[in-house]
Amino acid sequence: MVGRWITAFFTEFGWPKLGLAPVVDVWDTATNVQVIIAQPMLQVGGGHYKYWFAAYDDTKAYQIRCDGGVALPVGERYKEGANVVDDQINDKATTTDVNAVPGAVWDEAVGGHNIANTFGQRVEDGYQWQFGEWQVIGNQIIFRDNLGNEIGRCDLFDQAGNPTMVNVFRRVPI
Repeated sequence: MVGRWITAFFTEFGWPKLGLAPVVDVWDTATNVQVIIAQPMLQVGGGHYKYWFAAYDDTKAYQIRCDGGVALPVGERYKEGANVVDDQINDKATTTDVNAVPGAVWDEAVGGHNIANTFGQRVEDGYQWQFGEWQVIGNQIIFRDNLGNEIGRCDLFDQAGNPTMVNVFRRVPI
């Protein structure tokens, strides 16, 4: 048993409520047994209250209800919640998984990230901007992704700063 704080935030008409005497009830969801019955919560401040659940067992699932009392409007009186037990997490990360993340990100293939407005698509566009197909039309260079979509264009200038199609010295994104 590790113990855990149960916290709740109470409002009255949307404003943090001080001076309450809330109580907490907790049920073990595996056995349907109420393990905490109407225990008082301590005021933290700013509408926040807490209760130390000393018998908390992180291998058990619990349902929690905090009752702010009859002084509160009906829609603001009760707060409810539950914990998550490790075996309830289908995709929990291990230290090995976390350590693999940088390699999975940095070693990811550049191609194929075409979902608009995603980080992968932005990286793909940057790669295509630098190494992909481009075309000069007039005094502009047009960059395209691997699907042929325009991803950017630049005006081309000579060394004196004049627009040019020959003797290009500088490209300026537009």
